[in-house]
Amino acid sequence: MKLARWAGVGAALLLFGACGPCGGAFPAASTSGCAHPGICLTLTGPFAGTTDGLTGPVDCIPGGGLDAVFITDVGGRETSIEILITDNSAKSSPGFKAGTFRVATRSEQTPSSAFASVFVTPDTAVAGVPRGWSSDAAGSSGTVVIKGDESGTVQNVVVAPAQGGTGVLHVSGTFNCR
Repeated sequence: MKLARWAGVGAALLLFGACGPCGGAFPAASTSGCAHPGICLTLTGPFAGTTDGLTGPVDCIPGGGLDAVFITDVGGRETSIEILITDNSAKSSPGFKAGTFRVATRSEQTPSSAFASVFVTPDTAVAGVPRGWSSDAAGSSGTVVIKGDESGTVQNVVVAPAQGGTGVLHVSGTFNCR
């Protein structure tokens, strides 16, 4: 039993050693994006750090846009980062369109508009921000660019506290669903 457990630990260490710069399953194919799949984001503000590996499977769902959820570590805390593109014109296969999408707060979202949302939720509350950050909150801005292969960039996104709290996050970097 012990031998099997140690063999599993050894295999995991070898796999993690092969990770790319953002913790994807394979080394990055280029310097312009994440490994496959992966997330390479830098966060500044009251919850600062860079994404460090995937701690769960990537969940990317195309359909009326793209909903990409990554579970990663930021500053030693397990964190859920969701990048959501809402585009009602993209209902047919493949269910999303490549393009540049402006981050829209809840008051700016309309059924006929195409927009991006970004949510950052650490596993434990950050001092002064009990429920993480949501671009639905007032004061959020920036853009998300989606490529045809379900990868993209988060460009100068400002994400406000989701409920109460003070201190916005600045998020930039790349992600890849495939």
